[in-house]
Amino acid sequence: MFTHEEKYWKRVGRSRKKVVGYQAQTSSAEERSYFDAIAVKEEQLRFGGIEYSVRPSITVRRYSWGIGVELCTPQEVRNIEEARGLASMAKRLIKRQVTLDELFPDTNYDRENWLSESFARANDATKVPT
Repeated sequence: MFTHEEKYWKRVGRSRKKVVGYQAQTSSAEERSYFDAIAVKEEQLRFGGIEYSVRPSITVRRYSWGIGVELCTPQEVRNIEEARGLASMAKRLIKRQVTLDELFPDTNYDRENWLSESFARANDATKVPT
């Protein structure tokens, strides 16, 4: 990972030594300009978003040890009851008792949603708790 680093050693016993840390040398101007360009691009994406739309989806894979489920839905799981509800919903989807279109009709997450949440996050970050 680091091209030029200095190792810090500690004596262990009489003749043995053990590495206890590393000190990386300062980055070059080329490396700094590269990471500055990445930071600028991240800011552009944070405030401008991209033209992309995400719809609810499910992918089910069978493994030798069980069933793997990748589920993309517009919901938050904050406690055990919500986790149980998510597991119940996934079970009903796997058994084909219900479809994603029935559960989440006309749902998609697009640029406008991202930007509105981005501005809300920025406003929350600037508020000082009293």
